[in-house]
Amino acid sequence: MWLNVAQIYFFLKGWKVITDFNPVSFIQYISSDQYQLIHDARVFTDFGRWSTVSKFLMKKAWKRLKRIVTVSYTSRNALVSKLGLEESSIVVSYNGCTPNNSSLAPSKKIEKDIDLIYVATYEKRKNHINLIKALKYIDKPMSVCFVGFDNGTKALIESTIANSNAIHSYRLLSDVDDDKLCDLYKRSKLLVYPSFYEGFGMPLIEAASFGCPIACSNLEVFKELLKDYPCYFEPGDPEDIARAITESFNTIIRDVKDFDMSVFNWDVITVRLLQDINMNFRS
Repeated sequence: MWLNVAQIYFFLKGWKVITDFNPVSFIQYISSDQYQLIHDARVFTDFGRWSTVSKFLMKKAWKRLKRIVTVSYTSRNALVSKLGLEESSIVVSYNGCTPNNSSLAPSKKIEKDIDLIYVATYEKRKNHINLIKALKYIDKPMSVCFVGFDNGTKALIESTIANSNAIHSYRLLSDVDDDKLCDLYKRSKLLVYPSFYEGFGMPLIEAASFGCPIACSNLEVFKELLKDYPCYFEPGDPEDIARAITESFNTIIRDVKDFDMSVFNWDVITVRLLQDINMNFRS
């Protein structure tokens, strides 16, 4: 309620407001000064956490929005395709890395004692199970680190690991702060990201900022953000995941300069967002 009251206040003041609060405030439907932030289009997939009724109402609400901000062109295209929205009503603004992350190259003094790292919540769409199956095809023992909080599948993941009879060692970490996560990226030889669906993919950008090689799903959004930096695979095929992991380890480790982090710099993102919004309001 208080968020709606605040939005009415800003509307009356003539301010431009970006909010990701759902359900959408009625102010969003009558003002072109109000933007709805939509992180992804998961509501159109089977990976959302909403009931059928909630998904129906959310789609109806989004379809009537005047202005939207989203975090990738892939998500924008999905909103245009699924809801019939105009591209001109949607501003794309990437997520960014903090200066601390993007300015640090991996240190040669740090031991690379983690072969594979996967930073993702424990839920179905993150596809941990196929990654565990894929590792059965790799004969070399590997140190594997999963980082994330439980969103419903951690027990299944632990059970799958226990029954895999694998030669690999696994660690499942939770409650990892930013400093610890940065340390884990710098100690990792490869980030593997087998997710079935993403609106962005922040851990991939974070890993790339440290020069960590990446093997990931062949999702359009990953190709949009990372271009040819990763080794891509089909996330539903454990053998193909294993193929990409093997190829990544057989490839010379890339230098951090191979990946252009400038578009994920917060200062660049802020300037561009303000420019796009101002241009959008004049149109």
